[in-house]
Order: sequence, then structure tokens, then C-alpha cells
Amino acid sequence: MLGKKFLILLLLVLVFEESKAQFIARDKESYLNYSGRNYENYSISFLRKRFYDNFGNFLIDGSLIFELLENQRQYTGQELGGFSSLTKSRFYYQYFQNLVIASDNYSDFQTRLMIGDAIRTKFTSLTFDKARFNGIRWDGATTKYRGTFIASRVSDPVRFRFDSPLLIDGVQRVRNWAQYLFGGHFETDIGDVLTIGATYVNQHTRRMDVNARDVPFKGVPPNGVPRIIFVRISDDSPKDGSGPIIYAEPVVKINGKRVPTKNINGRTPIPQETVLGAPLQYYVFRNFSIDRTLWVAGADTLSYTAYTPIQGGPGYKFRSMLSALPVYPEQIPSDGNITFGYIIPPGVESVEFEIIVANDFKIEAAHDFVNRLDDWEQPTGARFIPHYDSIAVGTPTFFRLIKRAEGNVKDASNRQVVRFNYALTTGMSVYSLNFKFNWKGFNIEGEFAQSLEWSKYPVGKGPWFTQVGNAFYIKASKKVGRLTFGFERYKIEPVYTTALNIYSLENSYYMQFTGSGYAYLAPDVYGVTAYDVSSNISFIPGGAYFSLVDDNDDRDRWEDGFYFYNATPNPTFENSDVLNPTPDPFLLGYRQNANELIGLTSIIRRPDAGIFPGKDRNNDGIPDDDQNANGIPDYQEDFLTYYSDPPLFDYGDDWNNNGVIDEQENDIYPDYPYEPDINGYHAFTKINFTRNWTAQIGFINENAIARGGINKVSYIKTFYTTSNPRLGSLLLYYVAKRVQDGIPNPVYQYKGVITITSPFPVFTEDPLNYRNSFVHNLYLETRYTQIPNLNIENRVRFELNFQRPLGDPTKALLPEAKYTGDQLEGRITLWGLVHKIDYTIKFLNGRLEIKPQFKVRTVKETKLGYFDVGGQLRRITVINQHTQETIPIFRVGYKLTDRSVFNFGLQGLTMIGLPDAFAYRIRNLKDGTGSENRSTIAFSLTNQSSYKGYSIVVDFGYKFTKRKFIKPGEERYSRDESAIFFTVIAGF
Repeated sequence: MLGKKFLILLLLVLVFEESKAQFIARDKESYLNYSGRNYENYSISFLRKRFYDNFGNFLIDGSLIFELLENQRQYTGQELGGFSSLTKSRFYYQYFQNLVIASDNYSDFQTRLMIGDAIRTKFTSLTFDKARFNGIRWDGATTKYRGTFIASRVSDPVRFRFDSPLLIDGVQRVRNWAQYLFGGHFETDIGDVLTIGATYVNQHTRRMDVNARDVPFKGVPPNGVPRIIFVRISDDSPKDGSGPIIYAEPVVKINGKRVPTKNINGRTPIPQETVLGAPLQYYVFRNFSIDRTLWVAGADTLSYTAYTPIQGGPGYKFRSMLSALPVYPEQIPSDGNITFGYIIPPGVESVEFEIIVANDFKIEAAHDFVNRLDDWEQPTGARFIPHYDSIAVGTPTFFRLIKRAEGNVKDASNRQVVRFNYALTTGMSVYSLNFKFNWKGFNIEGEFAQSLEWSKYPVGKGPWFTQVGNAFYIKASKKVGRLTFGFERYKIEPVYTTALNIYSLENSYYMQFTGSGYAYLAPDVYGVTAYDVSSNISFIPGGAYFSLVDDNDDRDRWEDGFYFYNATPNPTFENSDVLNPTPDPFLLGYRQNANELIGLTSIIRRPDAGIFPGKDRNNDGIPDDDQNANGIPDYQEDFLTYYSDPPLFDYGDDWNNNGVIDEQENDIYPDYPYEPDINGYHAFTKINFTRNWTAQIGFINENAIARGGINKVSYIKTFYTTSNPRLGSLLLYYVAKRVQDGIPNPVYQYKGVITITSPFPVFTEDPLNYRNSFVHNLYLETRYTQIPNLNIENRVRFELNFQRPLGDPTKALLPEAKYTGDQLEGRITLWGLVHKIDYTIKFLNGRLEIKPQFKVRTVKETKLGYFDVGGQLRRITVINQHTQETIPIFRVGYKLTDRSVFNFGLQGLTMIGLPDAFAYRIRNLKDGTGSENRSTIAFSLTNQSSYKGYSIVVDFGYKFTKRKFIKPGEERYSRDESAIFFTVIAGF
């Protein structure tokens, strides 16, 4: 009976299941009870989908974070061409803070893959060193081997701010023209004495809508067909009054064959002669440049890159009419140039030039175009604009450097024939071998690197041309007892490069659409004012510069500055272009990174802001001159001035002789181990007399290869320091050197101060005070502490520069003498003296502390030399500066409780009725300007407590200052100043 019932039930189920398939009802779900199961909420922010690999294997149920896709496919008309696409979603920022890391390991092999916007990456100093590499980095290592691979679309990497939320879903960029970076570094240890490494890094331009076999790692050129090729000859040292010489009209070869030429100054090109086989028509211009006056994107009313512009203006025809033809041989003025403009007919696939020149020449080339074409096998059709069209407005490229003369020759002894093919840069690579060796007191380290820069004519199937640059250094030392012998040899050729400097048809990395037109987007804009979130629209062409080695002298998270076309000033940060002040979008400029110039007194302090190499010895991100980060240098601030002094009182080596301590230099060069364009060596012997006393003798010999100039230094240096808990301490630094240095080393300098709210250094030319000198440099510091609670400190900074005559004495007082190297005998003397004493008296078991302090600070700089007085040379002493500060201070501190302290202070004691002799006296002993008496009284109450896990400090008080100017006529500047403050600070 039971079996019969079960059979009937089974039949009913089967019939029900079969009939269910016949229903058209859409009821898909049934009742669920969640009393015993977890409830899964709807996804709100992390939108998930199923992801599969190329083989159809399921990967994950999730959301896209990052995707880089390069699809190389030729455009055929029926099928779309390829593309380069880079996508970063908002989860890349929100969940991963712009950094995604994957890792794996097997046995002793470990590997890590990183994708980020700011990955600190360094291979070697001559190849790749970036504080904020934006791309993909893959590391692998065993106990013996280490390797790294990197890749990035450097032209449009998509950059997110690190300190502000992103409100959009993400950014996707699709490009046809793009610049890519690929590279890697490998190292291995041989025993425990030798490490060797190899590096290769490549950057090149890729185009996605052409056949993949036509896009090598050498890159592809922009396909703007040259209409006019410009060849410009100018002086490489334009301020020395001696220009280059050109001996004959340039020889031109078209498609490998020499062609006759025909000058058409004052005329437009002849249509019948703008063809292959006819004489090549050309213009001659004087003082010619392609600049903002000639061409502004999107504003043809200012474009003069036509033969006879319909909107008027000085087109090529008019400009050539004003230029006289050269009379060979002709010396070009030092501040001018001669430019040849050749009208290029259709069908040209290569153009070669031969120019006979001498002296300190510089040769550059550029072109303008009105057509874009890959090769002449393509049908040109009606859209092809003839190269003789008199009103067609061309798009120009920037001038590309072809060759510079070595040194600064002025006597035509370097007469030579310069041959070059006209081409545009397509890519570059750099590779090197490096090693470190350490065995039995021998320490040897070195690197040998070579750069290759490829270029090609913009149209046709012609060859690539290669420019090779070399760089190397080797450092060796051997310790023998107390002696150390050292030697370093180095050379970085002027053509050695670690940057891709190109003309790009899609200059998307530095351009954005504003709604009313195109605007330049500087590399440092992200992280300051905006996201890099411009859309995938077409961008106008222009110059682009992608560096492999940062200029990052303070070694923080921000590069100090960048090379950039159209590096316009940033008014928010008082930051101008030091190479291209116009600014001109066709000249390469340099500007400091605005992220480095943001005031550190922002409510939420920006990390690593400010550029002060060598001025942050405690590595706290705050300059040593402004430890309280209030925007006022400590040595100019009441009471703190007792503990701080201006940079003039620092000591250290200055082997490039520009008046700035080497470790504190903020230059504009990549952070190579040595300065570019230098060939030199340094040999020294060092002896350790005792643990605290060393002496060193050495010789430096450097030549600036292209710039010209030498730097020869023979020196002896000693350093001694000692410390005794009972007596105190002593530090002695002394250098005597014989110097012949005519190589300028300009750097950014803080003019006497480093401020936090306005941290803008000034780009300062090298005064070249050591072109032919014998120099003594002394720093002495003593501290006496034998008597308890009594401190006596003295600091002496002394430099004596005996300048010897050099060059032509009749020209030494001319304005250009700095650049010609002419100098009269002279002597520059610098004194810096600091004397201070303080004594601490404690009462009430240390709760009451009284501290009188007294400090005198003196600076004096004089120059003894020849000066033009009434038309006659007279040997006189000129005081450049002479100041003295006398600072009496009286301080009282009383500990009210374990958490609260009351402080009272007087700086300058006239506030309590004492005479002016007891004031804080500031004296300009040169001419009295700015001399004053000050007196300050201040008190504050400070409490430190704990609240919610934080350490809370409350500080409030009052300060009053009387300032009395004493020079007649300056009394009106006398005034009273006061400040009331109440501050709450949270810490950990």
C-alpha cells in the first residue's frame, strides 16, 4: 500500500514539472526566510560584473580598476583603425589610493606587480630615476638575482590627485598617437665582492591606425609634410660679442641628389618650379624665430606662417624682403641669426644639408606643414594644398637642435663642414652597465651608458637616423692604514640624453579643452588645482618633453621642476620660466614644480613641500631656518634668532665655485651623478690623523664640452672636531684652493631667507667670481660648557678671494666682461661673526627658570679692485655689505603645574627703562639704511593635555614691540607692533 502511494506521488511530481514548462507566467522567485541566513545588500558603490580572460576562463566577479589596451590595426576605410586606451576607475583612487599591488612567491623567488600614479623608481643615476613614476612596475628577486620591468603610456598616463576625492566614475583616454615607455633593470651578485647590473629604457611614439609592422621601437614621426624647411645658424654663446661664421650658401640634397637653389626673397614661390627637378626655391631671413607672434593655435588673425596672409601681417614674403642676402664669408652677430627657408616640392622623401661654419655656432632646423600624408604612394586628391599656395597658413614645428660647436671658439680655428639630414625625433633609448666592487679596502663603482635618439623624415619610407650620446663615470678608493687614495673620472656628452623631446600631433598630455579653446595643462597642475580629466577630444600639435631622470635635488616625492614647452608662469606661485620667459610655445622652458612651492602653513600641511636641499638635516620636511613653520625665518624672529643664523654662516664644499655649498644647490639639471656637458676627473689623498681630524689634498679638472670653459681646482682641506663633556666642543673647517673656473653654474637661491608661506627661490646667475683666484675658506665654531648652566658659543666664517688678472684688461670693466672672461686684479673678503652667551638659573626645585642671553652677529663683505672713477682706473675698496646685530634677551619660565607653563621674555631691555645701549640694535654700518633699535616684551601660557587619544597643546599670549629707526629721514618708519594669539594644536 505504501509503495502504491509513493508511485502516485512520483507521477504527480513528474506531471507537475512537465506542465510547469508550459506556463507563460513570469513568476521566477519564491518566498525566502532570512532568519537563518545572511542577507546580502545591493551593491551601491562597487558595481560588479563577471570578468574573463582572452581564453574564456572566468577570472572574478568584480569591477574594473585599471586597464591599458593598445590595439594596433591599420585603417583601411572599411575597417576602423587601432587605438590606445587607458582607463582608471574611481575605485582606483577611492579604494586603493592610486596604488594597486599584487604579489606571489615560489621557493626563494619573490615577485610583486605594482600599478600606481607615484611609484618611487630608480634604476641608475644615468638611466632612470623618477620620484613619481606613473605606470606599471613588476619586480622579481631571488637571493642572488634582482630585476624590474616598467611600462607606461607617458604621453597620457591619467593622473589623479592624492589628497582630494574624485567625484566622477573614472577617466578613460583613447588616443591614436601616443608615447610609450618600456624598460628594465637587472642586477646580480658575484660572490660578496661584486655586483653588476644592466639597464635598458625606451621611449617612442606609436601610431595605432597603421600596420603593426610599421611601428618599430624606434617610433614613427608626425606625418606633417614639410612645406618649408627652416635651417637657422646662430651663436651658442650669445652674450660674448663674437658670432659664428658661415662661409657659403648651404648645399642641399633632395632624395640623395644635390640640387641647384634659387633665392626668392620678396616673392612668393613659383608654381611651375615647386616640383622635383626644378631649382629649389628658398628665402633668407635675419633674426628669424617661430614664436607666439607668428603663430597662435586657433587664432589665425595672428598667424603669419603664410607667404602673403589674407589677414595681413608680416608673412614670409614680407619678412624676407627686409632681410639682406649674406655676403660670404659672413660673421653672424652674436645676438642674431641667419635662417634659410627652403620650399619643399611634393615627392621628397629625404633632405640633406651641408654647411661650412666656424666659431661657436649652433645649427637648428624646423618646418611648417599644410598637409598630412604618410607616403607619396597615397593619392593626394583635391584636399592636398599646393606648397606654393600663397595664402595657406602652415602649422610650424619647434626648432630642433642639430649641432653645437665644441667650446667657445672665437678665432675660426674650428672651421668645419656640418652635414645632417632633416628629420623629426621619433624615439629614444638608453642602456647601461653598472657595477660595484668591494674587496680588501678597494671600493670601485661605475656606470657606462649610451643614449640613442632616432629621427626620420616625416613622409615616405626613408631611413631612421641615429644620434649617439655617451656618458660614464668611475669612482675608486683604496684605504691604506690612515691614508685613503681616491680617483673619479667622468664624462657626460652634451648629446647624451635621458629624455624624449618630440613634436607631437596629439599633444594631449599638456593640453586641455576649456570650452572656449585650448589651454596648456602644465605637468604639475594635478595635485594643485585640478584633476587630469580632460576628455578624449583632438588636441593641437606641439612640443612635448618626457624625462627619465628627474631634477629632484632634495630627493623628496616631487621633482623640483620640469622642462616643458610653453611653461607659462604660474601666478599663484610666483613661478616663472627661467629659460623661456616670454613664454614662447616653440621654445623649451623650465619651471619649478608648483607642488614644491605650496606654503607649509596650509591648514592641512602638504607633505614634502619646498625645495631646500641640504637645509633639512633632520629630515623633517621643514627647512632648518624655519623650524616652527610659521613663514618667518627663525633668525629674523623674536627670541628664536638666538638659536638660528642666516645661510651665510653655513660651511661646506663648493667645488663648482658658484658661491653656493654643493649639497645645498637647487639647479635645473637632471640628477645625474655629475653635471651634464662635462668631461673631467678628480684625484685626492686623504689622511686621518686622529678619529676627529682629517686632511685632504686633491685636484679637479673639468671641461665644458659644448658650452666652453674650464674648471681647475687644486685644493687642500682639513676638518677637525672635538668634544669634551667638561669643556665643550670645537669644529674647524678650512679649505685653500687655487681656482680657474669659467663654467657658469646658475642655481635657485633664497635671497637670505627661506620662508614657508612664500617659499619661492630666485633663479640666480653664477657671478663667476673665481675665474682666476686663490681662495681661503675658514669656518670655526667653539662652544664652552665647563661651568654648569653656562654656554658660550662663537662662530667665525671667513673667506678671502684673491682675484688675479685674466684676459684683456682694457675690456675687463665692460658689461660683457663676465661672458668674455676678462678680469682685473682684485680681492673679495667676507667676514661672518657670531658670539653668544647664556646662563640658566633655576629656583624652586627647577620650577622657576631664569635665562639671560646675549648675542652679537656681524657680516662684512668688501671688494678691493679697480673701478672707473671719472674716466680713470682707481684701486679702491668697496663695501658690499656690513651689518651688525646686538641682541640682549631676558627670559623667565615658571612651571605652574605638571601640564601648564608660564613664559615671559624681553628682547631688548629698553622696555623696562634702560637706555638705548640695551636695545636690540640692528646697524647697517655701510650707509645706515635700515638701522634701528628694537625692544620686545612677550608672555604666554601653555598647557598640554590628552584628549580622545591625542596630545592637545593650548598656547596663548601677547607680544609688544617698539621699533625706532635712527637714520635721519627714516624716523617715519618707527612704529609699535603688537600681537595676541590663541592656538590649539593636536599631536600624537
